[in-house]
Amino acid sequence: METIPNDIMDNCYLYSIDGRYVNEAQFGHTVESLAEHESDQYEFRHTIKDLDSNQVCSTGKTVWKSRV
Repeated sequence: METIPNDIMDNCYLYSIDGRYVNEAQFGHTVESLAEHESDQYEFRHTIKDLDSNQVCSTGKTVWKSRV
């Protein structure tokens, strides 16, 4: 959630989430969490990557809906 822009977090609610686990992260490794906009401003693609092995650990997609 920390990679979602504050305006989305403040004005929207999580409508759906879909995730896939691809690889394990090892204890002690550094991981990076990324999110990028999809075609719709309320859709994000998420990636968690193990920086030590340079492997993607999981991917996901979230869809947000406006509270108004």
